[in-house]
Amino acid sequence: MYRVLECIRYEHDYRLVLLAVAICALTSWMAWYLYALSSKSSGLSRWAWILQTAVATGSGIWATHFIAMLAFKSALPTTYEPLLTLTSLLIAICVSGAGFCIAEGNRPTWIYVLAGTVVGEASPRCITLACKP
Repeated sequence: MYRVLECIRYEHDYRLVLLAVAICALTSWMAWYLYALSSKSSGLSRWAWILQTAVATGSGIWATHFIAMLAFKSALPTTYEPLLTLTSLLIAICVSGAGFCIAEGNRPTWIYVLAGTVVGEASPRCITLACKP
C-alpha cells in the first residue's frame, strides 16, 4: 500500500494527474447525461444517442487513462505505437457501446450491473496495448 502512495507522490506529474481526474469527472457526467437523453427517445434516434454516448464515454475513459499514463515519470524510456494507440481507443469505444447496448430498455437490476461492469472494463484493459517500454 505504501509503495502505491509513494509511486503516486514521487513518480507522477501532478498537473497531468489533475487533468486526468477532471476528464474522468466530465466523462462521468457526460455519460450519464447522454444516456439519459437516449432513454427519452425511441427508434433510430435512441440508437443514435447510444452511439454518441459510447463514443463520448469510450473516448473519455481512454483519455483519462492515457493522460494518467503520460503523468507517470518512468526511469525507462517509453514510446507509444500509433496504430495500437488508435486500436486501444476504438476498443474502449466499442466496449463502452456494448455496455450501453446491454443496458438498453427496461431490464432486471442484474442486467444493469452487468452493463456497468462491461463499461468499467473498457478502460484499463485497452490502454496497455499502446505502451511499448
